[in-house]
Amino acid sequence: MNRPEAEAVVEQIKNCINDPRYNGKTMGVISLQNIGQAQEIHRLLVNEIGTEEMERRNLICGDAYAFQGDERDIIFLSLVAAPGETALKAINSDKDTRRFNVAVSRAKDQLWLFHTPTVNDIRNKSCLRYQLIAYCQNPSKETMESNREKCESDFERAVFDQISTRGFNVVPQHEVAGFRIDLVVEGTTGRIAVECDGDQWHGPERYDYDMNRQRILERCGWKFWRVRGSEYYRSPETALDLLWETLDFYEIRPEGFEKEPMEEDNFDECSSSKNQQNSDKLASSIKTKSISLKKKNPQNKGKKKDKITQESQGNHVSNKVEQMYLFSGDEQEQLSLFEEEISTPIVTISEDESLKMNDIKFNQSPTLKSYLKSEGFEVIDKRSKGGALWIIEEEALTPIIQQLKRQGIEFTYSKNGGLATKQKSAWFTSYKD
Repeated sequence: MNRPEAEAVVEQIKNCINDPRYNGKTMGVISLQNIGQAQEIHRLLVNEIGTEEMERRNLICGDAYAFQGDERDIIFLSLVAAPGETALKAINSDKDTRRFNVAVSRAKDQLWLFHTPTVNDIRNKSCLRYQLIAYCQNPSKETMESNREKCESDFERAVFDQISTRGFNVVPQHEVAGFRIDLVVEGTTGRIAVECDGDQWHGPERYDYDMNRQRILERCGWKFWRVRGSEYYRSPETALDLLWETLDFYEIRPEGFEKEPMEEDNFDECSSSKNQQNSDKLASSIKTKSISLKKKNPQNKGKKKDKITQESQGNHVSNKVEQMYLFSGDEQEQLSLFEEEISTPIVTISEDESLKMNDIKFNQSPTLKSYLKSEGFEVIDKRSKGGALWIIEEEALTPIIQQLKRQGIEFTYSKNGGLATKQKSAWFTSYKD
C-alpha cells in the first residue's frame, strides 16, 4: 500500500468536488497494483467527503475488475508501486497489458494518474508502468500512423487524414458494447462518432443495423455524424463542412485551440494552458494529469509546487480524454479481459407499439416512488439528499422503463449500482415529482 498516494488521490477528489466545473461528474478510483490501496482510499473518502457525496458521484474504489463493463466521467489511477533500494520489477505480461488498458479506458472525460516513481526510476522501458507514465507526460508520441493503420477502407483513411490535419485525435474502429464505430474524433473537450457509410455496404439491411446500433449508443451519450461515400468523393473539400460545424456546436476543439483564458482561481498552477472551456464544463487546462509523489527539486524555475501535497511535484499534461490504444495489442482482446467486458451495461429497449401511454397507471399515483412501490418494486429514494431514486432490478425491467420514458421519466441502468444499492444492479433517475 502507498499511503502518500492514497492521501493525494483523496485530496484531489475533494478539490474536484469543490470545483463547479465538476458538477454532476461521476468519479471512480482504480488501484493498479492491489485492492488494499483501493480499500484505503475508500476509507479515507468516507471520512473526508461522506457516503452521500460518494453516492451522488457514483464513486467506487477498486481494481480494474470492479469497473468491468462500467465507466465514469473522471477516473483517478493510483500506480501504488514505489522505488526502493532495489529496482522495480518490470510488469509486461499479456494479462497485465489487458488490465492496464481496461483501467485507462474507464475514463470518459478525464484521467488522473498518481505515481511515486518517475520514468528515471524504471530501467525497463517495456514495463507498463514506464509506458503509462511516459504516455501521460507526453501523449503526442502516440503516433497518428499507428491509428491510421487501423482504418478498414480507403474511404475511412481519407476522412481520417482530413480530420487529423485539423489537430483532432482520431481513433478508428473504436469498440464499445460489442459494436465498432468507424472513427471517434477526440478534441480537448469531448468526442463524437463519425460513421463512413460506403455505398457498397449500405443496403437496407445494413442501414437498419447501423441505425439500431446508433440508437443504442446514443442512449449512452454518444453523438453521431455520418457521411456517405458518394457524397464525399463528389467534393472531398466540402463534404466535411457539416462535421466542422457539428464539432464547433458541441465545443469539441482540436489540440492547440486558443480561447480566452479563464479568470485566475485555485487552478492557477494550470492557468498557462491555452485550452479553456466554458465554466459549466471541465476546463481543458485540467485534463489528464500525471502527479509524481516523489520528493524532488522542480526542473523548471518559477514553477509552483503541486497543491496536492507539499512534497509532490505535478506534471501537467494534455492527454486526450480516452485512449483505448495506449499499449500495443488487439482492442477486442483488451476488452475481453472480463467475460462481461464487451457486454457493457447498455440496454436495448425494444419499441413495442403495444405499450401505450394509457397502459401505465403512473398518472393515478401521487408520486413516482409510490407508483413503483404499488407495482411491487424495491425502491431506494435518495433524491431529498441530492442523490437518485433507485429501482433494485435487473435489465428485465425494460418494459416498464419504456413506459415511464413515454411519460418523460428517464432511467439509466447501472450494472454495479451505487452505494445506496450496495453495488446491486439497479436503475436510477434524478426525476423530481
